[in-house]
Amino acid sequence: MDTKNKKWTKVLIISLIVVIVGSYIMIKYSTPKIVEEETLSFQGIDDPNLQEYVIDELYSNLGSEFDSDDYEISQISTVYISKEYLEELAYNTKSNIYFGFTLEELENYFEGSKYVFTVGDNNETTVKEFEFNNDNYEKMIKNVAIGSGVILACVTISVLSSGTMMAVIFAASAKTATTFALSSATMSGVLAGGIEYYQSGDVGKALEKGSLEATEGFKWGAIIGAVSGGASETFKQFKTAKQLKTMDYRERGAMSEARALQKYGGRDQVSYINGEEVSQNIKTATRPDIVREIDGHLEGIEVKNYNLNSKNARKGLVKELKRQVTERTINMPEGSTQRIVLDTRGRNYDKNLLKNVIEGIRNACSDVYSNIPIDVMV
Repeated sequence: MDTKNKKWTKVLIISLIVVIVGSYIMIKYSTPKIVEEETLSFQGIDDPNLQEYVIDELYSNLGSEFDSDDYEISQISTVYISKEYLEELAYNTKSNIYFGFTLEELENYFEGSKYVFTVGDNNETTVKEFEFNNDNYEKMIKNVAIGSGVILACVTISVLSSGTMMAVIFAASAKTATTFALSSATMSGVLAGGIEYYQSGDVGKALEKGSLEATEGFKWGAIIGAVSGGASETFKQFKTAKQLKTMDYRERGAMSEARALQKYGGRDQVSYINGEEVSQNIKTATRPDIVREIDGHLEGIEVKNYNLNSKNARKGLVKELKRQVTERTINMPEGSTQRIVLDTRGRNYDKNLLKNVIEGIRNACSDVYSNIPIDVMV
């Protein structure tokens, strides 16, 4: 190889090194990471902190799974029930217990058709119309209750356009608390699908929306249906009797919105389609948490209170905000602006975590709203 070719070869190699190193630097420092996966540590299925984690996961991920402003999470309640207690109830009472509730309680709680998600002997999940009879009980409880017991959850969802209330009574168990925790996000997909398809009459399609197969280390089941008119008072009695750990929407979402409303002013839950304000009971409407007049134009404000320490919650947050910001851009009046508010009161998040979350949200929304303002309430 002559001197000239050696010179150009050397230049080419150096150039490639510069490009590779430069690309690495750009990727490493220009692309924000939402943060690494959190470390999960629980004492067991009966650990109260696990219930708190499950509540946060369901709350965060159900919102993004619905992919619509028409659904509002009203309440999530959980309770741990030991396997021994369930067996004792089954032995000593004439009223069999389904997911911690008697047949009479379930009949009072739901109206119309009720569907049950069950796990068969081959660990495959199936959906069928729920029948109140004693024959189902033994197989149901045997398939769900593994390990030390079950966590029972009741999720109630308001369907704003129809004014109806839906409920899912969910029971799951796992051989380890970590296995249970890691399954929480997947539960959300199946439950959201069940709620949506219940209204269309094709509940079986819920399993197409999300897959939550049982394994030797994890079992689950659920009952879904519309809540009867008198169910609100009935469920209050359930909570008292069963000492459920409850996250009420008023205690989480609405309290955050109330704080933001006090800070920013304006109106809450105003609906828009194609630039026009419309009634809240229109299914396709977009509904900012708060709308205010500022500098001669409207500003839509979305308020979120998620567990940002959870990888699944962060993922759900970004997905949901991208959808909401996009829909607000299309449907709010021309000239409107938007703002995101993260309520972090009492969470004590690391500053770098918050910085990365904010950068991740901005990047996700950048193609529809460049550099969207994001405020943090503490």
